[in-house]
Amino acid sequence: LEACMAVLSNAGAHCAVPDCSQLDFLPFTCAQCRQTFCLDHFRFEAHACPNAKGLDARVLVCPLCSQSMRLEATEDPNLTWERHVLTDCTNPEGREHRAKKARCPVRGCKELLSESNSVTCGRCQQKVCLKHRRSESTRLNSSHRP
Repeated sequence: LEACMAVLSNAGAHCAVPDCSQLDFLPFTCAQCRQTFCLDHFRFEAHACPNAKGLDARVLVCPLCSQSMRLEATEDPNLTWERHVLTDCTNPEGREHRAKKARCPVRGCKELLSESNSVTCGRCQQKVCLKHRRSESTRLNSSHRP
C-alpha cells in the first residue's frame, strides 16, 4: 500500500496561486504565464495573469437577434444585454423571422434541402434533392427547363 501511495504522490501538480496550492491531478497550464493552476484558477482573471491583458474575450449572444456582444470583465452581463437591446438589437420585440427553407424544385417533391442532402443540377444549376439528382429526372419532372 505504501508503494502505491508513493507512486500517486508524484502525479499531478500544485496550483501556483499561493493561497490555494491545491494538488491537482489534471492541472491547467496558462498559455500566457506558463504557470500551473487548478480548475478554480486556470482562467486569466482567476489567477490575475499579468501577460493576458485584453486576451480574455468572451461574448454574449442575443437570443432575439443572434448578434454577439463582447462581455467586459468588470460589467454585469445583464447590463451588457440591456444596453444591446436598447441600442443595437435588430429584433428587440423578439418576433420570429425565420427564412423559408429551400425545397427541391422538382414538381411534387417537398424535400427540404440542406448541405448534406442536395446536389446542384449540372444542366440548370439549381439545387435538387438526392432523389432527383439524375438530370433526366430533373428535366422531365421539374417546372424549370435546362
